[in-house]
Amino acid sequence: QTDLIKNKETVQNIYDQDYRFPPPPTKPSLTAVSGDRKVTLYWDRRAEQNMDPILKKLDFQGYKIYKATDPNFNDVRNVTNADGVVEGYQPLAQYDLDDDITGYFYPNEELFQDAQGFTYNLGSNTGLVHQYVDEDVLNGRTYYYALVAYDTGDTTNGLFPAENSKFIQILPSGEVITDQNTAVVIPSSFAAGYALDTTIVVEAGNNTVATGSISVTIVDETQLKGHE
Repeated sequence: QTDLIKNKETVQNIYDQDYRFPPPPTKPSLTAVSGDRKVTLYWDRRAEQNMDPILKKLDFQGYKIYKATDPNFNDVRNVTNADGVVEGYQPLAQYDLDDDITGYFYPNEELFQDAQGFTYNLGSNTGLVHQYVDEDVLNGRTYYYALVAYDTGDTTNGLFPAENSKFIQILPSGEVITDQNTAVVIPSSFAAGYALDTTIVVEAGNNTVATGSISVTIVDETQLKGHE
């Protein structure tokens, strides 16, 4: 009966808001690169300039990376609310803006009751990154990854932080369908005799006036040109 009452209140709140709720930030585009006992993930910055169409403000806060061995991410769905009911997913890694927003989101009393004690980790001011190397993998095993962007939520307006969905589907034929922020990777060893020439030459342009130094890191070897 308690759950029925809570669900009725939630539906009423949705109706009162005219079905208008702030969406999560724009989905980032994730690229996953298979390596020898490692997976390299990298992504763009499109989510970081997200303007909430309802709150009329920039509300992007950070990224969470989820990793699983099943396409529904069930093996990392283990974060519970105050009643012990599973409500959320445990991220592999999290990166957020280095600002004055940190720790857990503190909802107002009504929102806290609606969420049944479940809250949301907004990060620890790590600063943003756009690359992650996962070396806790085994060659030949399939791994599923999702990169979600999330916003700050809004206590005053009773809005819980929102994050992107993570969609991966395996069809009966075996075909795998991913979204722009998800990936499926099988790490593997390199072919016998493979070696990457890591000598990189950086040449200054004709109109260069700066005196700084430049370092280059290869993130995705598959995108290198002219090395056949």
